[in-house]
Amino acid sequence: MESLEELKDSARKSLKVAERVLIQTYPFVNDPRLVLAVAGDIYSALMSSIRALLLAGEKGLKNSLPDDFGSLFSSFKDVAGVYGFTEEDLSLVSDTCRILLAHKESPVEFARRDSMVICDSRYECSRISVDDMKKYLFRARLFVEKSESVLRDMEKRA
Repeated sequence: MESLEELKDSARKSLKVAERVLIQTYPFVNDPRLVLAVAGDIYSALMSSIRALLLAGEKGLKNSLPDDFGSLFSSFKDVAGVYGFTEEDLSLVSDTCRILLAHKESPVEFARRDSMVICDSRYECSRISVDDMKKYLFRARLFVEKSESVLRDMEKRA
């Protein structure tokens, strides 16, 4: 089980990697497939922040944190309002997960201009662009900052 500090560090590092890939690597390489790597790093940052919040909120029940996304997200949704997270924050987490799941289950995906097009098993397509990822990255940074603020407040009260 990771400690609170390790989870916070992991979230910050994942955001830095996502930002570096999006701001420095993508313009140099110009490969839209990097969009999926950025989505993975954003997802990692969000999950680390959520695990840290749930771990801090659990106090002595550190071994009870769920491992799968569905259970973890459900547990977070139960306390999100108490911590000041909005529906927009919850949609960020679920959208990021949805992108990665669509990528994982996709029989066909291809690069088109500055986007990745992901087709599902019925060949219905969704498009994820570099600009979309920039927006997700900005929102994820706010999410991680908010979670760190909540964790600081928890530490002060303890």
